[in-house]
Amino acid sequence: TVTPNVVRAALSEDKLIDGKKYSIGVIDFTRLLPSNNRFVFSTADMKDIYFIDDISSISATVELENYDYERFTLPGNRIKLVSDGSMTAKFEDVTNVVVVGPEKTVKTMTPFHLTGEATLPEDAKAGVIILPVTIKLPTHDNCWTYGSYTVKAVLK
Repeated sequence: TVTPNVVRAALSEDKLIDGKKYSIGVIDFTRLLPSNNRFVFSTADMKDIYFIDDISSISATVELENYDYERFTLPGNRIKLVSDGSMTAKFEDVTNVVVVGPEKTVKTMTPFHLTGEATLPEDAKAGVIILPVTIKLPTHDNCWTYGSYTVKAVLK
């Protein structure tokens, strides 16, 4: 749901998407929880468009009825190192991973439904390092992880 759902505005045709739409912003699913599903976009940040109506923001609410979340620990052995193959890594577990999805789905999930990928930076050296980790749910395309995560690794 978008509020207001209609506004009077003017903009150049070349700023329209498919000749009909104008993007007011992007909703990042990693910020989407059943309790955090309303996003506000300031009209001051929309430089390509002139609002005839006197509005300062547009809000979007994503309907998440019958959605819930569960916390999991991603086992370190379920994390894959993305690198050129010159190093190996042993990962610690990633705790408090928040998985959001339909209530019935997240209630039946286990940590073994999660996988992770950590990309090795080019300048990495052997030793202990903290890396960003992308957590995936390969068997559940209707679920996602909330937030961003890091993992402690020992590189060899």
